[in-house]
Amino acid sequence: KAVFGKVALDFAGDVASVRYGRVNWGRMANNPQALTDGLTAIQMGGSWNLRSMAGDWKGRVDLYKVVDGNKVYDAETSFKPVWQPLPAGVFYQAGFHSRKADRADPPYWSPDKAYSLLTIGLGKNWWGSKTDLSLMVQRGFAANSESKSNFSLSGSGRYWVNTDSAVGFEFYASDSPRTSSYRSNYLGLSYQQLW
Repeated sequence: KAVFGKVALDFAGDVASVRYGRVNWGRMANNPQALTDGLTAIQMGGSWNLRSMAGDWKGRVDLYKVVDGNKVYDAETSFKPVWQPLPAGVFYQAGFHSRKADRADPPYWSPDKAYSLLTIGLGKNWWGSKTDLSLMVQRGFAANSESKSNFSLSGSGRYWVNTDSAVGFEFYASDSPRTSSYRSNYLGLSYQQLW
């Protein structure tokens, strides 16, 4: 019924990028009603990945113009210091996430007042000849009265079947990304083919 896609431009390798496209908003919202309504959105955004003597700073900013007339603004950033004293390759990082919409809409998460979290997380990466795996445990602290502190767990992995193709997965689980009691879980599977 619909066609979705994105166009992205990268600058200086992976230092910065901008993107524009049409996305399946109902699926991104992970909400049955939004899927039934067939909601789509125009996405405009950018991201950056800067390395310095102090550490790595990366982030993204996105604007979603939903077909129902609403606009959702979503941004996050994180900093991973060079100094990492934890054992066994475990690293720590700190960050910030914020989301706001022009109006609150029940079919999808759209806070009409900024929902903001300060975050600190612990993570670990594993690499092998055919596999790579990452895991992150994160604690979010409410940055304003509209927000609620939470815990989250995320990870991803990939296995190279041969030199040109790989299968992968990613998951995310959070106990309360909203002001009311709420749980969010996501699991995705992927297949990658190099040409």
